[in-house]
Amino acid sequence: MGFVGKFVEFYGEGMSELSLADRATIANMSPEYGATMGFFPVDHVTLQYLKLTGRSDEIVSLIESYLRLNRMFVDYSEPQIERVYSSCLALNLEDVEPCISGPKRPHDRVTLREMKADWHACLDNRVGFKGFVIPKESQGKAAEFSFVGLQPNSDRVMLL
Repeated sequence: MGFVGKFVEFYGEGMSELSLADRATIANMSPEYGATMGFFPVDHVTLQYLKLTGRSDEIVSLIESYLRLNRMFVDYSEPQIERVYSSCLALNLEDVEPCISGPKRPHDRVTLREMKADWHACLDNRVGFKGFVIPKESQGKAAEFSFVGLQPNSDRVMLL
């Protein structure tokens, strides 16, 4: 489904379960899915955001009243009005499989369950977008180091 040049609105029952951080991440990724922009309906999460960013309860209440009167506010505890879209795509969030990108190119999708095997294959492969040419005998090597005079096993140094 072509999203290029589109404004994508995410809607449906699943929206009430998405946090502000998840919504911001998904909306910010619109270039990755080819849309001009992605946005979410105004709902309780929006009102919480307005409060978190310093808006007074009076202003937030005024905004909510205005949006409700103009049928622009989505309250998931109420029956939803039928909206008209130029096209729709259904996505069951339970079908989404966790994945990572890379290791070198962000658009190289690797499912989380395949990540370990993919990484080990990348270590052996010739230099390229998925290759590092690290011989098998060198892959288990470790190097000792210290950070500002502290050893890695020190209580004050945490290695991730």
